[in-house]
Amino acid sequence: MEGTRFPEKRIVLWSHPRSVSTAFELVFEERADTEIVHEPCARLRHRRSLQRVCPDPEVSTKRDVQQKIFWQLLGPHEKPLLFVKDMAYYVRRRYYDVLLPPMTNTFILRNPEESLISHYKKFSRFTFEQAGYAAMEEMHDYVTNTLRQPSVIVDGNDFRRHPTSVLRQYCHAVGITHDERTEKWVSGNVKGWEIWQHQGWHREAERSTGIIPPKESTPDVGLLPRRVRNMLPECRRIYEKLFALRMKP
Repeated sequence: MEGTRFPEKRIVLWSHPRSVSTAFELVFEERADTEIVHEPCARLRHRRSLQRVCPDPEVSTKRDVQQKIFWQLLGPHEKPLLFVKDMAYYVRRRYYDVLLPPMTNTFILRNPEESLISHYKKFSRFTFEQAGYAAMEEMHDYVTNTLRQPSVIVDGNDFRRHPTSVLRQYCHAVGITHDERTEKWVSGNVKGWEIWQHQGWHREAERSTGIIPPKESTPDVGLLPRRVRNMLPECRRIYEKLFALRMKP
């Protein structure tokens, strides 16, 4: 394909649902040197359901999905920087050795009280696995212990309170420059986000024009059913473990 080349840097931001990761992604959407790939691994976990609501003729089989994802993450692109935003729980352990070593792997998380409440409002039937914290811990351990990559973790609320400080540290950690002009954008539909349009996952982010500070109030977990509240202790343990390693604003 004319004009393509292998990116000088491939960065992936691994997240769990409702972690403020889409707002972080929008900063990179503003960069002229960056090509964005949004949640390519979603079809590894949700191929059949996504084919019903957002069909892709290129991925009629599981093998097709795998080949397309490998090409999106590891193949040539038109711009020098590739930025991928994806969910850690989409990727089973057997894919780690192929997908993760060529990438600069980074993480974003948010306290489970807020993320689980937000998740429940969007999709009340989610499981502990889909809450995403266990997969974040497993993947982070693999990245730091097996790949020996440095730990690069952003807390979503740190990012919302202190965007310039957090973004400067993040960009330094992954070896790129930061431009404060990327912290503002024009609201509207974002290419690649249409796969979740039927559930409205990204509606607030698409309406935004910049990074919005979080509400300084205590989330009321009593609004959650017992099934979801029972997830909180283990999600909190993982969050505190990773939060201690985050970049501090």
